[in-house]
Amino acid sequence: MSKAAVKKLGKVPIRPVKGAGDPHDTPSTTSTFGPRLEATRAELGRMLATRFPKAEPTFSYNMHGWRMRRPTDIKDWKGTIDPNWILIGIAERKQGITIHLWNPYDPGCLKKSEPRLKAAGYNVMVGCVNYNRKGDVPLDSLAPILDAMGKEKKSGPVQI
Repeated sequence: MSKAAVKKLGKVPIRPVKGAGDPHDTPSTTSTFGPRLEATRAELGRMLATRFPKAEPTFSYNMHGWRMRRPTDIKDWKGTIDPNWILIGIAERKQGITIHLWNPYDPGCLKKSEPRLKAAGYNVMVGCVNYNRKGDVPLDSLAPILDAMGKEKKSGPVQI
């Protein structure tokens, strides 16, 4: 895309990184975290390490996070997200810290826990939760969802 086209759009296009646009490749540039996001990311990493020992750190969809292999292997699929992986990403945006929980096997996992998450201060969306209050992010509220993802079997998602 030319510089004139970029200026007209008002955005900088996302350039593919090595691997011809594979969203699981490492970024071509480094990313920095604020102290609050770094603390949240470290704690979430500890929570995931106990539940998913084979979790892989990743940079995908312009977020740092982790991906975990699902117990079933789906060979033929359509869509943006590979259903063979659970993706968890974390980002700090103007509206607060956002934690993305993408489980293609059970896309409604956050909506099922919405009352508990809202009581903890999260804004619940389809594939992510946003925490815009001051102080530490209450990651303990996400524990039952992560536990259910970790216990998922070939027969289907576990009820939360």
